[in-house]
Amino acid sequence: MKTVILICALIGVAYAQNCGITGVDDEIVTIDSVLELTALDELIWTAPTFNVTGAAAIQHPHTRYLTGLRYASRYEYKATAVFNEFIKTEWNSTLVRNVVFTCSDTLTKSYTFLLNVIDENDQPPVFAVKAYTATVSQAANTGEPISANILVSDGDFELSNAQLIVRSSNALVTPFVDPTWTGQHPRPYTYRIDLIVSQSLAVGRYTIIFTADDGRASDYTVLDLEVTA
Repeated sequence: MKTVILICALIGVAYAQNCGITGVDDEIVTIDSVLELTALDELIWTAPTFNVTGAAAIQHPHTRYLTGLRYASRYEYKATAVFNEFIKTEWNSTLVRNVVFTCSDTLTKSYTFLLNVIDENDQPPVFAVKAYTATVSQAANTGEPISANILVSDGDFELSNAQLIVRSSNALVTPFVDPTWTGQHPRPYTYRIDLIVSQSLAVGRYTIIFTADDGRASDYTVLDLEVTA
């Protein structure tokens, strides 16, 4: 009986000398709502630790986006100079960081950190070219879209930041916006703009300005439109 008690006591001591993040039992740590445009050396996450004497990041393509700092009783992450390029470079919104802590009893404790980075609306819409030409027959103006092959793209990761409002400088020529992608997170989101031309538009040549706006920035292109009989 004494031997059993002694073994249990030793196990208890060994367990007590293990280390890690205080209050975190899981080896996967999720950090939510990290802003994409976090500035250099800005604190992203911090937590108290116990019995940690060393920390080493396991090599990963995402390692360069974070600086891991170990202090006597806490561990934290700060943004590196390239952090705000993470989503655009990796085309991903989940940043992975693997760390191995060295414990005071020389054992180790591994953690995988998953940082959910919030895509911010920082990429403006861009038309493929600044000038287009198109010719339409007045008889063909039936209210159906007419192909003009005008293309505009937005490089944000989330569709909510890449949704565009396209306006025409001529009320008789309406832009018909057609997404060109299938599935989620294309790189970039590209829209094709066709024309709905009113039958009221007389024969002649028109200069029309199309503007695309994503709620934060905008771009424009000029269409030289000829309406024939």
